[in-house]
Amino acid sequence: MDGAVFITGQSGVGKTSIIDRITNEMSDCTAFHIGTLIANMAVNKGLIKEADDMKMLDEATIMRLRLAAFEIISKTPGITIVDTHISIIRGNRVVTGMPDRGIARLKLRGIIYIDADAGDIIKRRVADFEGRRAKQAEYEIDAQRQIDMSILGRYITSSELPVYIIKNRQGHIGESTESVKEAILSIFGLRKPRL
Repeated sequence: MDGAVFITGQSGVGKTSIIDRITNEMSDCTAFHIGTLIANMAVNKGLIKEADDMKMLDEATIMRLRLAAFEIISKTPGITIVDTHISIIRGNRVVTGMPDRGIARLKLRGIIYIDADAGDIIKRRVADFEGRRAKQAEYEIDAQRQIDMSILGRYITSSELPVYIIKNRQGHIGESTESVKEAILSIFGLRKPRL
């Protein structure tokens, strides 16, 4: 069964931890972390020296890299998990992590949005990134969640893709992982969804 599923959400909600657990348990899944893939492509092309320099690239260059990444992903057989953000805040500007031109290259089967309480997101960011990404206040995280929900609504109505929203509560990553795994199996028709 070929196709892609986006697992998305803000930094610090636990996307990557959940995806790593799932790919360890489900051998037929391949995961791509868009940010890492794009940064590696930029380094390999000599555009930047290291991943932390991505913020120095202009939006057009990042979009070209993002589209090239989606092209690579589109050629991967089996169930492909794409770890990306719905929205990316750059200064006062919001850009999409799921451009239509990129999605058109994939056989996108569904979207899973991982969410967490704003306070938990801040705590995880401090722990995961040594405080480098903990600069957003709770109200900013909540505002970005509203932006993400608006974008998700657009995908639900325009594409009729199944969209799951899964809360990753602090200390319950095993439970969240199982919920995401169930959603993936349902998206690919390997298990009936629980109502």
